[in-house]
Amino acid sequence: MWSKNFDGIMTDELFDVILEVAAYAKKHLEISRSYSDKLPKGAHLAFLLAIEADKFLDDLEVHNFNVFDDAFRKKSVIKLPYKIYRAAKSGKY
Repeated sequence: MWSKNFDGIMTDELFDVILEVAAYAKKHLEISRSYSDKLPKGAHLAFLLAIEADKFLDDLEVHNFNVFDDAFRKKSVIKLPYKIYRAAKSGKY
């Protein structure tokens, strides 16, 4: 069982892995957004969950890639749905 109180090399290696996976995910989101102008009209709606993934990665970076931070796990019930709504109306993801 993972605990937020463990110490040692495991902590550093785990955060390095989280950083590496987050960097790849962010890169893939940027690549997918570069193709947005080639999508047919209305197809951006299928990619709206990329907004959630982007917000997750931004929050992860703010909390220094510490998935055990209590503040990182708190979710706003207003911010994310509003961002998705704005993206749906603007035609972007």
